[in-house]
Amino acid sequence: MPASVVSISNMALSRIGTRSSITSLNEASTEALHCKLLFDQARDATLEAHDWVFARKRVALADLGTPPGGWSHRYALPSDCIAPRFLETGTRTERRASFRIEGRDLLADTDGATLVYTARITDPALFPPSFASALSWGLGAELAIPLTGKESLHQRCAQMWQSAINTAAVNDANADAPDETPDALWIAARG
Repeated sequence: MPASVVSISNMALSRIGTRSSITSLNEASTEALHCKLLFDQARDATLEAHDWVFARKRVALADLGTPPGGWSHRYALPSDCIAPRFLETGTRTERRASFRIEGRDLLADTDGATLVYTARITDPALFPPSFASALSWGLGAELAIPLTGKESLHQRCAQMWQSAINTAAVNDANADAPDETPDALWIAARG
């Protein structure tokens, strides 16, 4: 069954040991109020933590005109960009270019830049199971202090979030096909 905001929130609540679960973020409970308040922050932090395949987007950037000194181009970041990952230059030999972020602008010396970035994915049904688990630990860390008052529980959940991120990142990397598979040496030698 695909994840939902409520199911991830209930996982987080169980991770911090609350005896309550929720049926909606809009119900009149302290747990639902805090889940509603903190869910988006925990989701975005978990998205930002890794270059997730399911959240990766590639887009040609819109040139905004005159950049600040030292840069050739100023581009607008996409509105759903959580974390810019790299600029593609369009050639196979030199695939990545330098850039700097200033506010919602990306500065670069690349003409016609294409940005690869982590997008804000808001539909939990698109989250792989290991990502949903990591997110629940992150949300648990956010919920621990307001719901239990225990700093030690917050720290434990934050450590488990990092561990779950690592596990989910390995699963994610295994799902990502490499750009190109080099020929075996014996095949290349036949050339």
